[in-house]
Amino acid sequence: MRDRSAVQDVDRQVTDKANGVAMSMRKTSHAVTRLYNDTLKPTGLRVTQFATLAVLQEMGCTDFTSLAEALGVDRTTLARNLRRMQANDLVEIAPGADRRQRMVTLTPQGTQALETALPLWERAQRQMVESIGQDRWSALLHELSAIAEQARQILSG
Repeated sequence: MRDRSAVQDVDRQVTDKANGVAMSMRKTSHAVTRLYNDTLKPTGLRVTQFATLAVLQEMGCTDFTSLAEALGVDRTTLARNLRRMQANDLVEIAPGADRRQRMVTLTPQGTQALETALPLWERAQRQMVESIGQDRWSALLHELSAIAEQARQILSG
């Protein structure tokens, strides 16, 4: 039979890992993403697609690298997401100035999808900000940016 304190120590170690920075951020992200996805469900868009359309509308025709940086995702994830969006005629992907570069443009159907989804996204955003409070949201947004910057600095050595 295992020593009760040893079992408690293992439980504590597992709990510590489950509540580490990465997992805590993932759990929070999952819950918030689910709210937005549920709200956007009638449009057929997921919040990641909505964000991509919104950024494309702002940037205009842009290359994969710039779009990935603006969205905070890697190029592989962006390419996978854009293929789905291209299949639904939301974006157009075309060759760039050289063979390695690909350009992304919002299609008229993408613009329409964004316009249809915007009021739903605004509702989810309003609900979240009202539930946590504007001051708390502003502070949280600042802190999230600082955490992301710290992670980038740690990665770069």
